[in-house]
Amino acid sequence: MEEKLLDLLAQYGYEGPNARILPEKYSDFTEELNQFYFVYGVDGLFTDFTDRAVAFLQLAN
Repeated sequence: MEEKLLDLLAQYGYEGPNARILPEKYSDFTEELNQFYFVYGVDGLFTDFTDRAVAFLQLAN
Protein backbone atom coordinates (compact mmCIF):
# COMPACT_ATOMS: atom_id res chain seq x y z
CA MET A 1 0.00 0.00 0.00
CA GLU A 2 2.71 2.48 0.95
CA GLU A 3 4.64 1.85 -2.26
CA LYS A 4 1.50 2.39 -4.33
CA LEU A 5 0.82 5.65 -2.50
CA LEU A 6 4.36 6.87 -3.07
CA ASP A 7 4.02 6.08 -6.77
CA LEU A 8 0.84 8.15 -6.92
CA LEU A 9 2.49 11.06 -5.14
CA ALA A 10 5.46 10.98 -7.49
CA GLN A 11 3.23 10.77 -10.54
CA TYR A 12 0.60 13.37 -9.69
CA GLY A 13 1.76 15.53 -6.80
CA TYR A 14 -0.49 18.17 -5.30
CA GLU A 15 -0.88 21.29 -7.34
CA GLY A 16 -4.44 22.24 -6.55
CA PRO A 17 -7.43 22.92 -8.77
CA ASN A 18 -5.29 24.39 -11.54
CA ALA A 19 -3.03 21.35 -11.67
CA ARG A 20 -1.61 20.27 -14.97
CA ILE A 21 -2.47 16.68 -14.07
CA LEU A 22 -5.28 15.68 -11.76
CA PRO A 23 -6.22 12.00 -11.59
CA GLU A 24 -9.56 11.43 -13.31
CA LYS A 25 -11.03 9.85 -10.19
CA TYR A 26 -10.93 13.22 -8.36
CA SER A 27 -13.29 15.96 -9.43
CA ASP A 28 -11.31 18.64 -7.60
CA PHE A 29 -8.45 19.32 -5.20
CA THR A 30 -10.71 19.05 -2.13
CA GLU A 31 -11.81 15.56 -3.10
CA GLU A 32 -8.18 14.55 -3.56
CA LEU A 33 -7.24 15.96 -0.14
CA ASN A 34 -10.10 14.07 1.47
CA GLN A 35 -8.96 10.81 -0.08
CA PHE A 36 -5.37 11.14 1.08
CA TYR A 37 -6.02 12.54 4.57
CA PHE A 38 -9.05 10.50 5.60
CA VAL A 39 -9.06 7.38 3.45
CA TYR A 40 -5.34 6.71 3.10
CA GLY A 41 -4.56 8.29 6.48
CA VAL A 42 -1.49 10.31 5.54
CA ASP A 43 -0.03 12.58 8.21
CA GLY A 44 0.80 15.40 5.81
CA LEU A 45 1.59 16.30 2.24
CA PHE A 46 3.49 18.73 0.07
CA THR A 47 1.53 21.18 -2.05
CA ASP A 48 1.87 24.51 -3.78
CA PHE A 49 -1.48 25.41 -2.21
CA THR A 50 -0.79 25.11 1.50
CA ASP A 51 -3.46 27.68 2.33
CA ARG A 52 -6.13 25.51 0.73
CA ALA A 53 -4.88 22.33 2.41
CA VAL A 54 -4.84 24.04 5.84
CA ALA A 55 -8.33 25.49 5.30
CA PHE A 56 -9.56 22.04 4.29
CA LEU A 57 -8.22 20.49 7.49
CA GLN A 58 -9.61 23.28 9.66
CA LEU A 59 -13.08 22.83 8.19
CA ALA A 60 -12.86 19.05 8.59
CA ASN A 61 -12.25 19.35 12.34
